Amino acid sequence: MKHSGLYFVCSTDCLEFVFNRTFGNTNCYYTSIGNSVVFDKDTTSQVQRLIHKHVLQEIAFVLSNTNPIIRDALENRHFYGVRGLDRIYDTIETQKNYSDILWQENSCPFTILSHYLNKK
Repeated sequence: MKHSGLYFVCSTDCLEFVFNRTFGNTNCYYTSIGNSVVFDKDTTSQVQRLIHKHVLQEIAFVLSNTNPIIRDALENRHFYGVRGLDRIYDTIETQKNYSDILWQENSCPFTILSHYLNKK
């Protein structure tokens, strides 16, 4: 049996090619801006069917370190107010504030990104 995974990715990262080149073309992707997927009843049901249909062995949430949505949330907030991004931006802002308190240096984007994905 081939390795197959379900990867939740942001469409701005274009990571599908990297995963297919690394793991083969047997992967499934769920794309959402900034990995903003909300697991309501319908989405959860669709994901469950996808896992069973393709016998997926791995599920991962992935964002690039240079993801433009996350970078914007941490820096300029130009996209704040775009439908669905307010919640993400507010979550990232809160985590950034915690990070600023806990770290001696400037907040570490990797730590903030890791927290955001782990909440999923």
